[in-house]
Amino acid sequence: MKPLRHSTVISYAALAVSVGALAAVSTTQAFLPSASLASKSVHRAQPRTVATLASGHSESGMFSAGSSGASGGYIGAGVTYPVPLAHAVLNSHIVNVYSGKTAKCPGPGKAAKGYLCLYYNEINEVDSGYGYSSESYFSTPSVGAVLYWEVKGGGAYVGGEWTVTAS
Repeated sequence: MKPLRHSTVISYAALAVSVGALAAVSTTQAFLPSASLASKSVHRAQPRTVATLASGHSESGMFSAGSSGASGGYIGAGVTYPVPLAHAVLNSHIVNVYSGKTAKCPGPGKAAKGYLCLYYNEINEVDSGYGYSSESYFSTPSVGAVLYWEVKGGGAYVGGEWTVTAS
C-alpha cells in the first residue's frame, strides 16, 4: 500500500469532521421537539448593567502587603469593592489613617461620601502610602483601588481595614 500524502490525510480528516458534524446536527434535530430552540431564531442577549453601591452607602474590607527584601522599591496591594462604585474615588480622597480618626475618616467602618479610608493596624518599614482609583486610570464603574508604599527597610509590611462610601 502506498503512503498517503499530507494533503490527502488533511482532506480525509476534514471530510470526517464534516460528516460527523452533520450527523450530530441531524441526530440532535431528530430528538428536539418542534417548539424547541432548534426550531426558533435565537436572539443575542443584551448587555447587563452592573449594579453599583447606592450613593451614601459604605462597604469595608481588609488590605495587606509585605516584603522580605531589603530597602528600596515598593510593595503594593489592591482593594476590590464587593459592589462597584458608580464613580471612582478621587486619588486625593484616599486617606491614610494611622491612628485615631479624621474629619473624613471618623473610624473603621466609616468614611465620608466619596472617600476611601485606610485604617492601619500594622505598619513596619514603609513610607506613607498612596493610591490610585480615579477614572483616568481605571474603568467605570469603579471596582477598586491600587495602593503602594515605598519600602524603607527589610521586613516591610502594612495591614488594616478600609472603608469606602459611594459619592
